[in-house]
Amino acid sequence: IAYKASPYNLSSSEYGYNVTVKYWMPFVYGQGLHDATWRPSFGGSIYRGNGSHGCVNCPYSTAAVLYKYVEEGFPVIVY
Repeated sequence: IAYKASPYNLSSSEYGYNVTVKYWMPFVYGQGLHDATWRPSFGGSIYRGNGSHGCVNCPYSTAAVLYKYVEEGFPVIVY
């Protein structure tokens, strides 16, 4: 984790989004862990047609727990 921010605005003119998240925890090159309240579900095969642009989208409650416990320098392994 590079740092933490709450709230934080995520935006991209290339991909056409502009959204504020409550919990932002970037880990590499502008990608990070964050709440994604716009998603109706998580996991399974959602990534096949409705994935992210590199971030790890989390349910609000999961992002809140992670935000509470991780600190700058916390290792993140995306598998």
